[in-house]
Amino acid sequence: METQAAADSAYGVEVPQKLRHKLERGERVAVDTTRIMDRVGRNSVRVRVVGNASLGWLEAAEDWGCSIEAFVCIDPEAIKLANQLIPQVTVKKPMEAERMPPRARWEGILLGNVLNHDDALLVGTLFSKWKPLVVCLSFPSSFSRRELIQMLPPTTSPYVKKIHTCVHSRFGGVTDSRWHVVTYSRTPTFEDVMNVMTTQTYERELQTALNDVLPPSRERFMFEKVLSPNNSQVGMVTLRQSGKTHSVFAADRLGPDLFAKTPAELQFWVQLQSVWSKRRAILRPVTEAEILAIWDYEGKLLPKHLEERYRTSLVMMRLKSPPAKIIRDFSFRLFERFQAVYTPFRIIDDLRQEIISKYPAEPVVLSPLEMSANVRVAAALPDDAEADLSLWSYPGETEAEAHARNLFRRMVVKWWAWNLEREAWSW
Repeated sequence: METQAAADSAYGVEVPQKLRHKLERGERVAVDTTRIMDRVGRNSVRVRVVGNASLGWLEAAEDWGCSIEAFVCIDPEAIKLANQLIPQVTVKKPMEAERMPPRARWEGILLGNVLNHDDALLVGTLFSKWKPLVVCLSFPSSFSRRELIQMLPPTTSPYVKKIHTCVHSRFGGVTDSRWHVVTYSRTPTFEDVMNVMTTQTYERELQTALNDVLPPSRERFMFEKVLSPNNSQVGMVTLRQSGKTHSVFAADRLGPDLFAKTPAELQFWVQLQSVWSKRRAILRPVTEAEILAIWDYEGKLLPKHLEERYRTSLVMMRLKSPPAKIIRDFSFRLFERFQAVYTPFRIIDDLRQEIISKYPAEPVVLSPLEMSANVRVAAALPDDAEADLSLWSYPGETEAEAHARNLFRRMVVKWWAWNLEREAWSW
């Protein structure tokens, strides 16, 4: 019993032992199949995340279900956030990471975000120590090509290096943020995956990441138009009470690049279409949830258990990494290929046999009503055909009993409609 509960917990399926006997057969099959098939294969993908600003890559690896062997970091704030978001993650300092086995030809994926020369030195040192199977690193586009080349780990045989310039809008994003993603592969298995990572998508506007039911700002302000053909900024607002000024961005264009913005710079306003005004766009400040949605974290809002003092830090830390759609596009493809190639097929076959032996096929017995309904559905009937009430009759039913059953059916339908209307009005 304890072994089964531990297995459930390890594979991310929490089913108390007291409730397992209450699950229907199909529910038990679904739970066990998810527990056995999904998590085992994904746990075989070994990942190590390196860098003080690599929280985005760490979250992606955790979301997909990888086995995260280490998060190498020295920033205390990043370590606290990692422990808050992923309590089971192992945080290691650079000296500890250098001594991690194996010392060479590690069969795993190294992920990292490089923002400065210290990050580049750390990644280069661990790259030479571990010799990982695949490396995926991100760099902000503010680096010139010369600076980028200087910070890259030296390429040695048999590694193949590729540099991808990624525009957020081409990955389904709503900003014009640009990033360099550099990949190294020790085997040709991953080269074709890296060639198809940038996909053509329909361009989205900033409006699609905003909440159009929020009301306009009630503060008194003065709006001044600004001409900026190369960016979505359309003006500035000055609050009359405090005198503070904020940039205003149009929601019918791409949004601003939020990378490394300060908390004050993130308090910008938007000009968007709203349900509060049919004729013209409204002006209001952007919310914290919309900031996360712009950076592709609309499905990953701030966790409820996260302490209040970490909320702002988490938003700022996520904005130091590439937008989540760029991270997911690269990392998920690598994870899926790694799982398909390096997960032993013997394990998957054994697990399938375990499911088949535990739940042998049983004949499905249909009731007479289900058999009659199947025959009627199979027949070609018009959409407005009258319902066949004989489906609810029982053998040997008299005409008087059939008439009484029909009257009772009408009474029940009228009561159902009356009760439904009553509940709607009370709500």
